Amino acid sequence: MKGFNRIGRWLLAPLFLLGLSGMNPAHSSSVNEVGLGEMASASELVFEGRVLAVDSSWTEDGRSIRTDVTYEVLDVIKGSTTGRTITLTFLGGTVGHLRLSITDLNMPVPGEKGVYFVESTGSQQVNPLYGWSQGHFLLVKDPSGRGERVLTADARPVTGLEQAGFHAKSR
Repeated sequence: MKGFNRIGRWLLAPLFLLGLSGMNPAHSSSVNEVGLGEMASASELVFEGRVLAVDSSWTEDGRSIRTDVTYEVLDVIKGSTTGRTITLTFLGGTVGHLRLSITDLNMPVPGEKGVYFVESTGSQQVNPLYGWSQGHFLLVKDPSGRGERVLTADARPVTGLEQAGFHAKSR
């Protein structure tokens, strides 16, 4: 019975944390679709960067896992940074043999290059990117060798922008 209680606590810890943060677990992955203009104006920081490191560890209280993602800042589009790197913290990750996975969270990976819309650099959030994956665009080399292609966080090509709402369209 002791083993079950320990496992039960691990399974309930993320739900408990969501409850403490005022988030409803049933709605935790429901995010309203926003346009590019709204996302840009509501974001504290927008930058082009490359992921240098991804490091998961226990939170300070030891109840959950977080992942620090360190980016090389290649270009600041909006806002400012204090240096050539920035570290953003996401809830979830893997420490040892334990993994905390957050539904619909596309965790950046080492070497990834992209454009990132950061909602807030000063507050702790499950995902610091605005609108979750909506604020996470990948930049990959075009197979033809002529520049880069823009993809959504789940690797779908961005094929255009809707003028009225400035929504990024993908296939």
